[in-house]
Amino acid sequence: MLHQNAYIIMFLYTLYDFTKDTDKMPTSSIFTPKNNYYGQLATIIDRVTYIGLTELLIPAEQISFQHSFRSLDVISPQITGILVEQQVDSLER
Repeated sequence: MLHQNAYIIMFLYTLYDFTKDTDKMPTSSIFTPKNNYYGQLATIIDRVTYIGLTELLIPAEQISFQHSFRSLDVISPQITGILVEQQVDSLER
């Protein structure tokens, strides 16, 4: 699952300053459609999560970004938590 998440890692750390933005913005407003940059990221997270769970039947533990990013030192726990929260929100809709 890690190679599917490579785009997400690149997005967070090369295109935008996601870490600084998450410090300034409440979690609930980061992935709103009004926030164009991160709204696109939310769409990608939603699709990867949905396809992985429902079509590829990958176990939930392996779909979670917490599992995927565990071995990477590049991703902070704060960022991982925000991404996992988006995954959970997308599954609840």
